[in-house]
Amino acid sequence: MCLPENCCHESVNLKTMHELSLAMEVVDLALNELNTKQLKSVLELEVEVGDLSGVEYETFQTAMEMAVKGTLMENTTVILNRVHGLGKCSNCGEEFKMEHRVSLCPVCKGFPGEILSGTEFRIVSLLVE
Repeated sequence: MCLPENCCHESVNLKTMHELSLAMEVVDLALNELNTKQLKSVLELEVEVGDLSGVEYETFQTAMEMAVKGTLMENTTVILNRVHGLGKCSNCGEEFKMEHRVSLCPVCKGFPGEILSGTEFRIVSLLVE
């Protein structure tokens, strides 16, 4: 596995280093689970990535492909679920899709009083044998 400071992949740059370090941590967590429970392999890994989480979905997808190479997870099915941002307006109560954390309500132009979804970044499931 390549490390960000000496990676042989042309697509790695400062922008992708954040996602690559996160992908490497996800792989490490899964492999640690294998070692702790003395299991053979990770068959499937499912991760949620929210649009408002600060993790770029497409970049993280590429980073995961890079992070599993040369590991016991090279043949693991990796499922990434994109979670779209959803907010609730503090003024009128309208629920609306959020592209950014500061998206305004399309009805009254108010700020979201609550972010209902899109901040997720988590391992949802790990299927092992």
